[in-house]
Amino acid sequence: MAAKLFLICRDDLKPGQQAVQIVHALSKFEEEHREVYQQWYRESNTLAFLRVPDELMLELLHLRALSKGIEVAVFREPDLADSITAIAIGPKGKRITGHLPKGLCYP
Repeated sequence: MAAKLFLICRDDLKPGQQAVQIVHALSKFEEEHREVYQQWYRESNTLAFLRVPDELMLELLHLRALSKGIEVAVFREPDLADSITAIAIGPKGKRITGHLPKGLCYP
């Protein structure tokens, strides 16, 4: 199975905002974890887009990744009071993201 990068966004944002915020988080991940990003890009280039209800849950997921030594990047949106809007988690993040629902899946 191909390694994935996990992009997680807040479900309390509009769908268009979510799309933009995950791109920002992916760019931040590439900047902060260049080697992991390049290896992922060469070997897989597979993404998982997931969602959490709100900023608090993003922050908790961010802290969980850090505590487990998993590469993570946080994006804060200046136009939304510098709040955390999305995070990107490296391929080792499967074990902490497996329970999250897919993003942008609306009835």
